[in-house]
Amino acid sequence: MLHCYEQNRDIDHAILALSTYVGHAKVSDTYWYFTGIPELMAIAAERFHHFAERGQQ
Repeated sequence: MLHCYEQNRDIDHAILALSTYVGHAKVSDTYWYFTGIPELMAIAAERFHHFAERGQQ
């Protein structure tokens, strides 16, 4: 997933593909695994920060 973020790929599509690959019935089960990875959480927080700033302008 870090590689996907670095390449600015569609994360939702990548998560769906990974979820299917590992056999999870729900995509939310796959998302749960990423909550424990500080690097991914930092990237997601930074992207959300930029998203929120654009919404305030």
